[in-house]
Formats: sequence, structure tokens, C-alpha cells
Amino acid sequence: MPGFVPSDNSFRPEEADRPPASPVLVVHRDSRRAREIAVQLRDAGFDAEAASPASAAREHLVRRRFDGLVTEVSDRVDGLALLRIFLDRNPGGCGILLADPARLEQAEAGLAAGAADFQLEPVSVPKLITLLRRHDAGRAREAAMAALRRRVDERFGVTGLVGWSAAMSRAYEAARQAAERTEPLLIWGEPGTGKRRLARAAHESGARRNGPLVELDCAVLGRQDHREALFGRKSRPLWEVAREGSLLIRHAELLDDAARTELAAAVTSSADSGQGPRVMLTSRMHPRVLEENGWSSADVLTLGRMVIEAPPLRDRIEDMPALMAAWLAEEGMEAVRFSDDLLELFSRYPWPGNLTELRAVTLALAATRREGGTITAAHAPEKIRRHARPTRGEIRVPVGVPMRVVERAAIEETLRYCGYDKAACARVLGIGLRTLYRRLEEYDRQDRG
Repeated sequence: MPGFVPSDNSFRPEEADRPPASPVLVVHRDSRRAREIAVQLRDAGFDAEAASPASAAREHLVRRRFDGLVTEVSDRVDGLALLRIFLDRNPGGCGILLADPARLEQAEAGLAAGAADFQLEPVSVPKLITLLRRHDAGRAREAAMAALRRRVDERFGVTGLVGWSAAMSRAYEAARQAAERTEPLLIWGEPGTGKRRLARAAHESGARRNGPLVELDCAVLGRQDHREALFGRKSRPLWEVAREGSLLIRHAELLDDAARTELAAAVTSSADSGQGPRVMLTSRMHPRVLEENGWSSADVLTLGRMVIEAPPLRDRIEDMPALMAAWLAEEGMEAVRFSDDLLELFSRYPWPGNLTELRAVTLALAATRREGGTITAAHAPEKIRRHARPTRGEIRVPVGVPMRVVERAAIEETLRYCGYDKAACARVLGIGLRTLYRRLEEYDRQDRG
């Protein structure tokens, strides 16, 4: 799948076993037809069996756990009832309904109930095979993700982080080093990149994991209250609350100057005495930019003895399926599936809101298929479809652009698509080769001014 192949520097689940052939149950009022479909599925590598007669389908579903169900919807086969039984026993299963055109509404209702797809008669077995294999690929990808998470935990000793991209590998190593030490840690990165999660991973994997992780969000509390919250006497100060654990200061670029100065002094004092919490800060700004925005070089050095960059999502696109799967698991929606074409579309969108934006979109889409089913690119928000980068061979022009500009864009993109083979380009465009040469010479003169 484009955009989701682990890089050479990432970790691969060599120890993960190849999943066994998926068991699939075929239900059709015509027992002979059910057996024929099952045979073709077995030839394609599935562990398929036919419910013969169809009335035995419920018994089959109760007796054995199936990963796939291919069932007719008709007067003699209550396919929707079988689908519900199947999904109750296997929420992540691939249910496919077969119906004649007169039962289109029932088939569409099956999609809402969690079916992966439906087919109108006559049945296309190759399409069934494609759908079931796509489901198997999803299962294999999830198994690989689980294995990768285990390997990350084993190799780096950090927990709570997801992904295997080169960018995240560097973050894992930095978090491991940070967990082993007690110096102040500054985590910087764009909004929504998971800075807080990195800080939590460093805390939970370090020597102070049994102590509290106490947070101060400078964006929530007014600047005039920062010093009081950290060191004041009106209530127990956070510095004391976090003494045996870690003190996390979020949005540190907003920290009040007086509070920052006292914090730096407290960190220096606790380093000498061995008393006080481990201090961690998150910021949208690189340490150099913090200096340009009022921090003294001494404060930057004291509060940022260790620095980790939280990579933006655009630098770890291959982590997207793992991230989405983790969020679905957190919300109890593991039965929801995202198609490859949706993931490919997501890989071409810039995600200015990073993980925060991706998580919001993922859970919003999943909520429409909470009981299970597959979400495709057709379900993606219009904003994402509109702002995703064009695929190879695709051009986009805004409304109102002169036709000569549209023509040039079409010619140049088609030329790239054809590997700069001018004869092939001319054939695709349906124009003469001489005409193409004239246009290209004209564009060259325009560019030279």
C-alpha cells in the first residue's frame, strides 16, 4: 500500500507467524451453489465450508468461529440474522451478503449492521476472493503491529508509544535515554504531535514510575497564577506534590517569566541536594526559538538539559495504520476496518493538526460503523479529499483558470505519466506528435521570457 511500507531503518515483525487460512462459511439456499463457491474459495487458499442445507447455518456459526461469512439474503435464508450472529461471535469478521436486485434495501441494511459489502446476483467469486483477502491483509497488518509494539517495548524499554517509522525510532531511543536519567527534559514539536505522550512514556519507563506525574498546563492557567501553582503557599504547591515523581509543564513557551526563573533555580538546587521532582516541559518552540522569545540562555540550558523532538505526522506517514488501530482499540471499536484506498488518501493529506487531527477524523468515521464494517475513501471528509496531494497522473486546477493553463497542465502531467515518452504522450492525449512538439517549444519560450 503506497505510503505505508516500513522503512529500512524500522522494525519488522520477523517473529510474527503467518496467520492460518481464514475459515469462511458459505450459505445459499441452493446447496450445490454453496458448495461450488466454497470449493472456489478453498482453491484460493481459504478454509471454506458450505452450510448444507442452509438451515444448518446457525449451527455452523455456533459450533465454529469463522473469520468470513458469505450468505444469501432471501425468503429461505435470513442473511441479516446470520450476519448478526456472526458479528456477535467475531466483531472483526468479514460478512458479505448476496442478494437479488429485489432485495437491494435489505442488502444495504446489512452494511449498516456491519457487513463488509454485498453483491447482487449473479455472484462474482473473484470479487468475493478479493474482499476476503483484503480482510485477511488487515488481520495480518494488525498482527504485525502488535508484534512491532512488543519489539519496541523490548528493545527500548518504553511503553505507550505507537509506530515503527525512522522518525519514531529516533524518538524511542531519545525517550529511552531520557527515562534512564533525571535531568530536566524539554520535548518540542508542532501542535498535536504527541509531546505529552512522549513525556508520559519517559516517566512511566523511568525510575520514578511509581511516583506521581503531576501536570501544569500553562495554556489553561493564567500567567499570573503559574508561580503560585508551582511554588505558592495558598495550597500545596505542585513542586511538592510531584516530589517523588515527575512534574510536567505543558505549553512551556507560555510560562510566566518569574515562574520560569524560580523553576530554574529550584531545578539547580534539587540537583545539588538530590531532592525534588524530575522536571519535564513540552513546547511548540525549539530551544533556540525560546531564546529568541525571551528565555535566557541559562534558563534554556537548565530546563532543557535533554531535548526530544516529537516528529510531525508528515514525517511518519507509515505509522498511520498503527496509530488508527491503537485509537480504535482504546475506544472499543476494533471491529471497524479502514480500506487501503482510504489509508492511501490519508497518506496524501498534509495533516496540519498532526495526531490530534488524525485521531479526531479516525474516531468520527469509526463512530458511523461502531458495530463493525469497512470505511472507504468514499466516506472521507470533503476537506481531506479536496486538500490531498494529487496522485500520479492526476491534475487539479481551480475554477476560473484560463484554458491555455489547463491545457499546459494536462500536457505536462501526461508527459510525466508517460515517462517523458513524447510519442506515448501524444497517443494518450489524442494529438499529433508535431502538435505536442510545438506546444512544448512554446512552453519553453514562455519560461525563458
